[in-house]
Amino acid sequence: MKNDPATESQKEKLRFFGCTWDAGITTGQASDALVECAKQFPDNEAAYQNRFAHKIRHGRIVPPNPVPGAVKRFGAGLAAGVLLVVQAILLVVGLFAVFVLFLFLVVFTLKQLGQAAFTMSNFF
Repeated sequence: MKNDPATESQKEKLRFFGCTWDAGITTGQASDALVECAKQFPDNEAAYQNRFAHKIRHGRIVPPNPVPGAVKRFGAGLAAGVLLVVQAILLVVGLFAVFVLFLFLVVFTLKQLGQAAFTMSNFF
């Protein structure tokens, strides 16, 4: 098995480290070279291992080590959005209450003026 041709994934990792190789490189030679590269360049090895380690947080793809506080800032934006929706709902409910109060006052005033034709049943 060590004498088989190097795999494509081994060649890809060698490329990542910037290595070149002979046309007939074997899996054993590639493996030894990769172990040596990992020892000499531990930061590059970590970068290679994390190259696809993106995660989805709150519906967004973020790098494995996001800027500190980035998720907190996104959460704060979400809370502000929810607060805005709640405020809009309260505004609509408040306007409806004012409209009903106005309607009641109009009907009450008309009744007081003796115009019995206008009753609440005419509006509902």
